[in-house]
Amino acid sequence: MNRFFKRPMNFNDDDVKFLISLGYEKEYARFLNSRGITKQNSREYFDDTYFFTHDPFKMTNMSKVVETIKKAVDEGKSFLIYGDYDADGLTASAILKLFFDHNGVESRVVIPTREDGYGLHVDLVVNEYVKQAFDLLITVDCGISNVEEIGEIKRQLTDIDIIVTDHHELPPVLPDCLCINCKMGYPFAYLSGAGVALKLVEALSDTKTALLYSDLASIGTIADMMPMEDENRQIIKYGLKNVRHRGLLKLAEATRCDKELNASTAAMKLCPKINSAGRVGFPLKALKLLLMEDRATESAVKDLIDCNTLRQNLLEALMEKAALQVQKVDFSKEKMLFFVGDDWQKGILGIGANRFKELYKMPVAFLTKDGENYVGSARGVEELNLFELFSSVSDLLVRFGGHKGSVGFTVRKDNLAALKDEINKKLSDYDGNVQYSYYDLEFSSEWLDKVNFEKLSCLEPYLPNEKPVFYIHDYCVTAGTFGNGNLKFTLSCGIEIKSFGNEFIPYLRALKYGAECDVSFCLERDKYTDKIFGSLVDIDLTNSLKFDELYACNFLQRVVTEKVDRKWIDVDTAKQLLKQANVLAVFNTYLDYEKALKRFALSDFGIDFFFQRNFKEKGVLISPDKTSVFKNYHTVIVFGRYDHYMQDFGENVFYVDVNFDEPTCLMGINIDRKVCGEVYNSLSVCQASKKDLHTFFDNQFFYCDRRQFFACIAVLKELKLVRVEDEKIVEICREKKNLTDSFLYKRFSLK
Repeated sequence: MNRFFKRPMNFNDDDVKFLISLGYEKEYARFLNSRGITKQNSREYFDDTYFFTHDPFKMTNMSKVVETIKKAVDEGKSFLIYGDYDADGLTASAILKLFFDHNGVESRVVIPTREDGYGLHVDLVVNEYVKQAFDLLITVDCGISNVEEIGEIKRQLTDIDIIVTDHHELPPVLPDCLCINCKMGYPFAYLSGAGVALKLVEALSDTKTALLYSDLASIGTIADMMPMEDENRQIIKYGLKNVRHRGLLKLAEATRCDKELNASTAAMKLCPKINSAGRVGFPLKALKLLLMEDRATESAVKDLIDCNTLRQNLLEALMEKAALQVQKVDFSKEKMLFFVGDDWQKGILGIGANRFKELYKMPVAFLTKDGENYVGSARGVEELNLFELFSSVSDLLVRFGGHKGSVGFTVRKDNLAALKDEINKKLSDYDGNVQYSYYDLEFSSEWLDKVNFEKLSCLEPYLPNEKPVFYIHDYCVTAGTFGNGNLKFTLSCGIEIKSFGNEFIPYLRALKYGAECDVSFCLERDKYTDKIFGSLVDIDLTNSLKFDELYACNFLQRVVTEKVDRKWIDVDTAKQLLKQANVLAVFNTYLDYEKALKRFALSDFGIDFFFQRNFKEKGVLISPDKTSVFKNYHTVIVFGRYDHYMQDFGENVFYVDVNFDEPTCLMGINIDRKVCGEVYNSLSVCQASKKDLHTFFDNQFFYCDRRQFFACIAVLKELKLVRVEDEKIVEICREKKNLTDSFLYKRFSLK
């Protein structure tokens, strides 16, 4: 089953013709148009000197806000800026604070912690007033939905004015104060909180002055994942090309992205560092750096990097604890995974949920205890609207909010079990096992030409997940690892593909043997070698004769000679069991699977080779290299029978004799006494105990091939000269045994 689909393009023929006239190939022109480039806005994308900005006074109430602030300045009044703990809120706070400082206005900033929670908190504002009175409260990146809180502040602090600046969705009733929001009258409704703060500065001064803070606004816009279109494009393009803030420059230098600072590197290297401070409970450390406009110190940068290191350590500990819970998950019943802890850091729950969502290709929620409640963060897959799902169970929640792909929520302790059950019921008809992978353009080697590669630059700025995705069906010519165990391989078309992380490492063995594969990736340029490479997005193996060697090796690792008490079923019973919702069909080779297609209803089953990339309610696994996945299914059916026995895999495993011919991959495996002796001696001398057998073979020089090696291992297992568990030698016996006592030796020997 092909999972790779070209993303639909919506294009206008006149705009496409215009783009073709600029020298773009027809299909790429269609793609550019579908990404929003038209004849009318083309200067925004193709002319680096072009810059536009919307009139800030088009934002409802902006004139009144400016009037209020200027009057307060003239009267020498002091301001309290109330921000948020994320990168958007912190940069927005820094923009206003630095602007007021430059103009001699007394102001200070208060930032809640993640423990306090998002939004305006009455006690924090009142406590700041008690410490030192202020005259004007200005919120940034929050406040628009805090109707009650603002009412209470006005009751307690009767002598202050309040201004709300925000970009979030408008509630049915606005707070009783002056409010500006890009969704109120403004021609572009998708500014970040930092973007709204920048427009306020522009209204208070002029465009030239506002652009002095565009580097901070660009970070806030990128971190908050706002759409990079219209005015956001202008803010980011100008801001990243003209970074003047000393703190940002030092942070970029420390993270080694100062020489290639673009939206992607900012998103991957700068924004996480700034966000990390709020995630681990120290948002003021990030604010401190952001306020060091001209005098940022190494220690301030180090503090932020230390926060990120702490975040990483907390995350790894969280992943380990959650991984233990995975062992208890019944994947046949769970449509959404819930991982619950008592003392997990709130700030990293979303990252953990996203990690596991990518790993298991399922919607995931991470929760931690918060008094009598649990606070959670959920991440969904592309085909599922998570916000609508949680809206449908809102009666079980204390509160929730979010978007299609991510949701934050609070649930009472005694409602948690009901929430899990209800969500899984609502997802009962959701086919989460079909995972689609979308791409934008088919790849050709022409894209390796630097002139063609540069054509992608017109789309900048974009976030990492907005990069054009290419697709190709090809075969691998070389494969290996680099760095800290990252996968890399080269396709026959000449492009090298790299994966950053260990998600795709299980594919290495097959790729080493020239696997055919479907691959999607983004194009990148190596800043050190100037070479163009592909950054891996997704991969699937497709059947190939080159797999015969792996088919044979995997089969030989599972073969035994002693008769085991297995549950045999007939063909009719197998057909009935295949109709169940939670069933795995196992074949030793793809040829066996093709033969079975003529007799069994398997066409709607998801297919994997060697291992499962993610759980499927109806799955086909061809030539499994490990069988631990069997425990996730109510029913496993192993197809095929030969002149020897395969081991018993458990109570839920049935065997059907369909009289397949002996696999061709087993033909011609010839071993003799010399070969068996060589393998046994190598295992003994090199102390192969607990070493992966494939790795051991790769690291030793044998006169035999891989299939012969595994045939010898099977013989040694039969004679109890070695003991193998989980593809590793765990024990070597040094007794003398007669090879002719082995059924398998006689089966595979020359004599």
